[in-house]
Amino acid sequence: MRLKLRPFYFTAFVVFAHSLMFAATPVIKVTSPGNNSTSTSPVNFVASATSSGCSKGISAMRVYSAPNVSAYTVPGGRLNAWLNLNAGTYNTTIVAWDGCGGTATADITVTANGKKAVGGFLYTVNSGYDYGNTTNNVVGFSNSHRAAV
Repeated sequence: MRLKLRPFYFTAFVVFAHSLMFAATPVIKVTSPGNNSTSTSPVNFVASATSSGCSKGISAMRVYSAPNVSAYTVPGGRLNAWLNLNAGTYNTTIVAWDGCGGTATADITVTANGKKAVGGFLYTVNSGYDYGNTTNNVVGFSNSHRAAV
């Protein structure tokens, strides 16, 4: 029995196999913080992502400050977020999604030390961390200094 290859089926298989072998995924470049670094909180996360194989580009980037803890999400391929982290070591993950279904991750271990920022500054969203007093209090200023209206 001889096997006959039909040109259409063979061409479709080659195109499909080629697209599987050479599918591009996003590439993440993390500028800050460096992996295994120590930083005073708030910690500045700076990263960018590109996807050469996707004409739609990068759709979003996200920082996870702990497993399943979304700390910050931004549309597009540039991330610049200050995360107000309590003292400790964090195994963070930066994720990028492109508009063609590709995903990339970058794992960053960072140790936060020192005190958190002054109350009133909120650097993260959708996080379970304690941000302390989030009212806008300025040291040495009270309501008694307000002008009478």
